[in-house]
Amino acid sequence: MRPGKRRAAMLAGLLAASAVAVAQAANPPASAQPSEQADANGCGFGTGGPNAETICWIDMSSFDFTQATTTGQDMEIDLGGGITIEFTLNLAPGDDGLRPVDATPVPTWSGAVIGNHAYLDTPGSPAFYQQTGDATSSGFSLNRFTMDNITVSRNGVTTTSGYSFVMADAESTNGGEGFTYTSSDPLVSLAQITPDGFHEACNQELTGLGTTSVTCRGSEPRGGAGVLVVTTEDPTEVGVELLNRNGIAGSRQGVMFGVMIAMVDVGKTVENRASDSDNFRVQAVDDSDGSVVASAETGSADSAESGPQPILTSVAGNQVVFSETMTGDSGPDVYDRSWTCTRNGTEVDPAEITGDPTSESVELTVNTGDLVECDVTNTGPEPVDPGDGGGGYDGDPAGADGGELPQTGNGWIPIAALTGLALAVIGIVLARRVTRKVW
Repeated sequence: MRPGKRRAAMLAGLLAASAVAVAQAANPPASAQPSEQADANGCGFGTGGPNAETICWIDMSSFDFTQATTTGQDMEIDLGGGITIEFTLNLAPGDDGLRPVDATPVPTWSGAVIGNHAYLDTPGSPAFYQQTGDATSSGFSLNRFTMDNITVSRNGVTTTSGYSFVMADAESTNGGEGFTYTSSDPLVSLAQITPDGFHEACNQELTGLGTTSVTCRGSEPRGGAGVLVVTTEDPTEVGVELLNRNGIAGSRQGVMFGVMIAMVDVGKTVENRASDSDNFRVQAVDDSDGSVVASAETGSADSAESGPQPILTSVAGNQVVFSETMTGDSGPDVYDRSWTCTRNGTEVDPAEITGDPTSESVELTVNTGDLVECDVTNTGPEPVDPGDGGGGYDGDPAGADGGELPQTGNGWIPIAALTGLALAVIGIVLARRVTRKVW
């Protein structure tokens, strides 16, 4: 390559590198710690529908028909956070016989509410769905499911509170069809979901709410029917009897079981970071035993979030303390602080929060079925713009108070240095060209 071309190439490369460096200094990449929901094994969460974020629908993919109808099938769920649930699944004939069932993904069919209108994208095979009947399996009461010996543990220690079981229609209950739900503890309605154009759920019979046995029966011969979702708090046993239209082989029922607990999520946002070394940690602590339920740390990022994490609560609810700590060159007094909290997507009334929302911690009650999210924003001082005449700079290179020069943002000094370097290189190259021409 000729010397002139080499110098031109060198100049272009230096200018390009300088431009990239200047752009990176002026616009440092933004980053944030991603939030992650606690990993559950043996159940999964759907989207949409009442309490969708706190109901983990049990995955029945491992269902063994033979085992469930003989000795019972032992099953275990790991909800994350050290929380496990164990039970024995039994399937018995109803008064009119036993129809085979399969573990099935949802929706079970196009007219079902669950999977089409609520609890969408629930993973695995959470529904038990009857096979089409025949002449020997077309009675009214054909299947009885029970979950016995329910045991809930946290870090290996058995607990008797802080959870609920949920049961719901996984198909459509039309005329002559129904369910009888049972539990060791009272059953209540969590929701009745009726999409537009659907008949109301249980429009022939809905009895027993508030007791340990609830019956739901439909009346419409065709068309979509809404669903009843029932829940029972801290049970040791739950069950359901599937009721079919008598003598109709095509009458099929489906049911699904879920576990409902509480979830907490803690997050942090940093605005106008005073020093790159400042690092913030936020956490949620169960006040009943001092355990850390959720935590997140910003590092050099401007935000961080723990994601929803499970917690077992008492019947009256648990007090959870949301707090932050900070390390770095700046003191905590440099930042203004503001906490905000939501419960199931709705902002929490300040009267329900203990503590000053501008302090390092706040506290509130968390109950089964709650998703409580608390976020704290730390706002540092506004950056000083050297071009607006502010910041106390009066021409003294050491600054008005003998301190360091004011700095704004994350990079105006590197920008000036890199720009000067590029101009110096241009000057050297041009000077050499001029000298060569003279000689």
